Amino acid sequence: MKKLLLLLSIFSLFQANAQQNLVLNPSFEQTNGILNCDYYQTNYFPLVDWQTVALTSPDLISNTLNAACVTSSLHTSTTFEPPFAGNNYIALLNFQPNLNSERFYREYIRGKISQPLQPGIPYKIVFNVCLGNRSNVGMNKLGIKFINNLSVISVTPGDPIVFLDADAISSASISNLNNWYQITLDYTPTVTNLDAFFIGIFSDDPYISNIPAVQVYGVSTAYILIDDIKVYSNFLPEFNLQNIICKGTPLTLPTVSTNGISGTWSPAPNNQQTTTYVFTPNNPIYGTYTKTIVVANQMLPTFTQISYFCEVAEIDGLPTISNNGLEGVWTPEFNSYQTTTYTFIPNLPCALNTEMIVRVGITPEFSPIGPFCGQATITSLPTVSNNGVTGTWSPAFDPTQTRTYSFLPSTNICPVGLHIVVEQVPIFDQIEPFCEIDLNFNLPTVSANGVTGTWSPAFNPYQTTTYTFVSDSSCGLSAEMTIIISEKAEFIQIGPFCDVADIESLPTVSNNGISGTWSPVFNPNQTTIYTFTPNEAFCSETVTMEVVIEKTPTFDPIDPFCEVDLNFSLPTISTNGISGTWSPDFDPYNSQNYTFTRDSGDCSKQITLDVVVYPQLKLDFNFYCENNEYYVEFIPNNFSLTDIIDINWLINNSSISETGNKINLSDYSNLLLELNTIEIIFTDSNDCLHTKEIQILGKDFCKIQKGISPNGDGLNEYLDLVSFGGVDLKIFNRYGSVVYEKSNYKNEWNGQSNSGKDLPTGTYFYLIQNRNGEKFTGYIQLTF
Repeated sequence: MKKLLLLLSIFSLFQANAQQNLVLNPSFEQTNGILNCDYYQTNYFPLVDWQTVALTSPDLISNTLNAACVTSSLHTSTTFEPPFAGNNYIALLNFQPNLNSERFYREYIRGKISQPLQPGIPYKIVFNVCLGNRSNVGMNKLGIKFINNLSVISVTPGDPIVFLDADAISSASISNLNNWYQITLDYTPTVTNLDAFFIGIFSDDPYISNIPAVQVYGVSTAYILIDDIKVYSNFLPEFNLQNIICKGTPLTLPTVSTNGISGTWSPAPNNQQTTTYVFTPNNPIYGTYTKTIVVANQMLPTFTQISYFCEVAEIDGLPTISNNGLEGVWTPEFNSYQTTTYTFIPNLPCALNTEMIVRVGITPEFSPIGPFCGQATITSLPTVSNNGVTGTWSPAFDPTQTRTYSFLPSTNICPVGLHIVVEQVPIFDQIEPFCEIDLNFNLPTVSANGVTGTWSPAFNPYQTTTYTFVSDSSCGLSAEMTIIISEKAEFIQIGPFCDVADIESLPTVSNNGISGTWSPVFNPNQTTIYTFTPNEAFCSETVTMEVVIEKTPTFDPIDPFCEVDLNFSLPTISTNGISGTWSPDFDPYNSQNYTFTRDSGDCSKQITLDVVVYPQLKLDFNFYCENNEYYVEFIPNNFSLTDIIDINWLINNSSISETGNKINLSDYSNLLLELNTIEIIFTDSNDCLHTKEIQILGKDFCKIQKGISPNGDGLNEYLDLVSFGGVDLKIFNRYGSVVYEKSNYKNEWNGQSNSGKDLPTGTYFYLIQNRNGEKFTGYIQLTF
């Protein structure tokens, strides 16, 4: 990709999506290297032209070559400028003495486009710009002018010049190299036959006296680079098309957009399946248009039938979305008081209409029947209601049961229910004999067949008694039950035991004299629930007893800690499932003996656990220069080098062969970067692995800079002696007087005197003495 370096110009890059770039040879890939006057006079190529300023003419640009061109070669040429690949073109503003007057030349980027711009159509102009030696100067009316390729270029004919505002340059460049920027301009032409353009400085000051010049080939010049020029239409076709059609429905796609752009569609219209179509304008200046049209099959909406309503419908309306997700409307409007047939009309053209009948009827009326005592005195239910509705009852009438019956009308009239009560003789399940006194027991107030009532006398938990139940209803039906009170075996609780029971078996006779047997067989080593079954001569209710064997908690040993672990905690449940707490609280910094206390149980055995925490190794780093070599060493703080088994050094993740406590960083310049990470990995006598890391800026060490400029731009703000590892510094003025001095200097001098005031701009002299007694002298320039 080639670039153009143009006299004091700024351009930017814009991504044009699918629109066609109208610029021919936009990246300068089809041009010669060095261009001269003869070449310009006899040849034409798409993107470079050399023009001069007519000093006495109102035209800012002239196609007439100045006479000086005959004797002086032009300086528009190719060169390389990153970050873009390929060459750049250089365009210059020349200040060349000629006889008794000065000649001023401007070189412009000349471009040819593939077709004339259309009036009234918006266009995007985009390109890349590198400011070169113009980075500290205003834009000075950098612009682009569209012309007819054969016309004389001036300010008056053709459309206006599109100027780039100096504030249009974004603070973020498209690359961090050489001041490349991305620029975008908008332009709508008003005249026809514009098929070429010029890019340059359109200032009304022919001398451009405020622009600094540089010496190139003996000629004073100022320049910038440009590359990748794009001009394309920002006018896109628009359509108003259906999103969905029914399968088989005729489909035609218009060949002219709603905003007047003609073109063709691809692929051909297809009314059998969903397809994505692309509209390509006949004129490639316009962008393409993409549209997906869904082809749907016929569908029948499905609904759950609305229930039959009596007298008035209890809904506000019918659902507007079918069970299978089709939306639509119902006709006619919903009527809550009358049976009506409704039609659902889907919104989707491919869906079919469907119908639903919602019925609203009359409720039959009957006089209440019953209640009856024991059995009903009628044999059947009436088949005609009080308001003249005939029908049948379900289920069949049963004179012995309380039941609800449903009346089903013979015509489309609402059914009705009739509840007939036939009170039953109360029935109860016999209550088993009590083997122990139960003060919480109550006799049931509702029989097994649903009759409510009361018992007499009141329940006696100590004595066998016969009780009478009388129903609450007017029938007053009754029932009797005798409840037997017996005894239950009683035992004193055995245990708990620690680890193993100190008895061989459980007693076979209870405390209240009931004999029997236990199951399973007694196990003195494990907590077990045992069941006592009385012999046949006693109450048959069994008795259970749990004999608890409490186990001593066990724990796995804790590995020693090589570093502080603030997230570690001692386990609160032992390996054999016993929960509890530790005391004292876990200390992550020191070795400690901890005691475990279980949450429950009577065993008093204490369990202890030793946790070892090795002390944390602390070290300091020292950096210094010695004989122009830069050393990094670490100094043990709370340990000695004899405590270390092995040492490994890494520079920027690359291992080196050094195994001592210091390295000469100057020996590894091949591994150094602008920001260096130095890592030390060592193992101590406790087999603990330690890693320490520091970062060091720069590649060059033990060097003294030639000047500082503490002006706030972040560059050379102070005298940087950090690589010398702490020195004594003295600064002298040109008269030999000490104006600043500092022991154990740490980059504090940024142009101030000992009193803290800024020193005057000028040359100063330094005396530096390192910790080994070496002295360094020289001068340093101070500017603000």
